[in-house]
Amino acid sequence: MNPSPCRLLEDYLVHDLQEADQAEFLAHLDHCFDCRQTVSEQRELDSLLVQSIGRLEPIPSRLTKRIERRLKVRQQRRFLAVGMVLVTTAFGILLLCRATIDSWHRSDPPLPEVLQGPTSQDSPIVVVTFPRSADVVAIREKTDSPNITFIWVYSGRRALPVPSSREVGRP
Repeated sequence: MNPSPCRLLEDYLVHDLQEADQAEFLAHLDHCFDCRQTVSEQRELDSLLVQSIGRLEPIPSRLTKRIERRLKVRQQRRFLAVGMVLVTTAFGILLLCRATIDSWHRSDPPLPEVLQGPTSQDSPIVVVTFPRSADVVAIREKTDSPNITFIWVYSGRRALPVPSSREVGRP
């Protein structure tokens, strides 16, 4: 069973039919009132559009130039904004790379000197000193044993951390 030629109406109106389909549709128009009325209305609309275009005043050249200028300025601003983002991003990446490389080349803090003090047989005394340039913080911690003292050493600290309740200032 052949589908209805009414399906070709839209393609006919936009001039998108091949010769065989167009011949079939034109023959169909003789028998189909709805398609004939739709084609007639479309032709009337096309005619009205052509007439109205002829009555339009031409676009002033000054308006066209103003619009083109504004579009060019917006395009330049957009280009500048994208450029600024790219430059800022590149600068941030360079700073990050520099910081990373600097951290690789940073020398380790000088090692402390360990001196064995005068000892008795019961308790040896160990003295640990850091050079002033060491940039370390040493914090003593009290233990339950009178013969043992823990010393926590933090490198890279400029200020002393807040002491906890475990810390003592024992000589």
